[in-house]
Amino acid sequence: MSFLTSAWALNFVIFCSTIFFILYKYFTRKFDYWKKRGVHHTKPIPFFGNVYDIVTFKRNLSEQIKKLYDETDEPYFGIFVFDKPILVIKSPKLIKDILIKDFNKFCDRSIADGSHDKTIGNFVFLQKNPNWKLTRTKLTSFFTSSMTKTFFSNIELINEKFIEHLENISDPVDAKYIAGHFTTEMIARCFFATDPRCFESDMSKFRYCVHRIFQFSVRNGFIQTFYFLKPSIIKLFKLNFLENSVIKYFHETFLEAMECRKEFDGKPVNAVDVVNQLQKKHNGDFPDQYLFISNAMFLLVAGYETTSSTIGYALYELAVNPDIQEKLRNSIKENYKIYEGFTYEGIQKNKYLDMVINETLRKYGLIPVLDREALTDYRLEGTDLVIEKGMAVYIPYFAMFRDPKYFPNPLKFNPERFANNNFNADGFTFFPFGEGPRACIGKRLGLLAIAACLSHVLLKFNIEKCEDTPDAIEFEPKSLALQSKDGLKIKLVSI
Repeated sequence: MSFLTSAWALNFVIFCSTIFFILYKYFTRKFDYWKKRGVHHTKPIPFFGNVYDIVTFKRNLSEQIKKLYDETDEPYFGIFVFDKPILVIKSPKLIKDILIKDFNKFCDRSIADGSHDKTIGNFVFLQKNPNWKLTRTKLTSFFTSSMTKTFFSNIELINEKFIEHLENISDPVDAKYIAGHFTTEMIARCFFATDPRCFESDMSKFRYCVHRIFQFSVRNGFIQTFYFLKPSIIKLFKLNFLENSVIKYFHETFLEAMECRKEFDGKPVNAVDVVNQLQKKHNGDFPDQYLFISNAMFLLVAGYETTSSTIGYALYELAVNPDIQEKLRNSIKENYKIYEGFTYEGIQKNKYLDMVINETLRKYGLIPVLDREALTDYRLEGTDLVIEKGMAVYIPYFAMFRDPKYFPNPLKFNPERFANNNFNADGFTFFPFGEGPRACIGKRLGLLAIAACLSHVLLKFNIEKCEDTPDAIEFEPKSLALQSKDGLKIKLVSI
């Protein structure tokens, strides 16, 4: 009997070893890809490639790519995302070629397109060619010069309430947290025509659902990371980074706002009015209604993190750099006096404010990489390297923006480096919203909201360090976006 047991155990070990060997060979079969092509790369870990620290939440994607970026001075290098070879471009000239000159060969993103879900599959950021172009053209109705000016009027009303809210706070606050309140209020009013009551003590349903989207959990962290790193897993298991209940709520909120405002016949003051007018233009038969509602949700998802984080990091840097804060405040006061208040034109002509915002976007590049996918075989100019059809290409935002070759002393917060703003003369070295036909569609509105918010806050408050203000920021390893692990505590003192 013991002989049979031993034989069974031996066979089981042999079987498991064989399965492991087969899996090992399968998942490492491409690990010589970059070596064969003479491309610099870091030795991959079996099964994980170069992303082990990311999927185990030891390091976020931004910092992992920067670690690999710093290991070579070559114009590009290879990485492995699990078993998949991906090329990371460092050369500003090659980046410009991919985003502009040869855009038609790289117009798709490599990220999961969400096509398994009706709502997420409509997100213009995720869509493949030609759908992204059709959707983007339709969404320009949200971002005309006229609509942006109207949105600015909404933003000014929100800033008045925001300042009143801040005046009632005496304790230190988290800069990202209060910036999140402002951003939620702005997006809710501009794109959903609803009042999220962000400046009240109780949490509204709108605010709660926004919180659900960005509240970290292992599930959310896993899905968000795999949307970037392993789209096939997302598609196979039909995973969504938005909960169905959250999607349902925002969809119903938009439809309710449409119903409430259907009799409004004046100039549109929000995205809901735009959709209502388009529906009337088509005599009620408007098949793109769901497309617009879906992308209102996308603008919420994309706009919340970028806007609130930029405001939050800017407030933090102004707290730890009081000389920069004072110079910015003087610039804001002068601008306010010249234009007799905060105006759409005036806010955009405050050069030093623009420099501070750009420096914040540089130091805290908010997304790890800009991803593209080759639609055809493509030879990198001046090299023998061919990017094969279907291969993903990463453009490393965070790493480039902290490269001392382009930005000396990159950890120093120095708005003066943007005084001449000539970084993209011979290629792209600073492009926080992307470049080319797929650049961020909400760039102008986002920058306007950030500038207006900072202007109001600086005019009314001194921003000071407190006991819990971090001397140096350690980034959260579990988050895809660049978030401070210990918060951004500051103190606001009325002037």
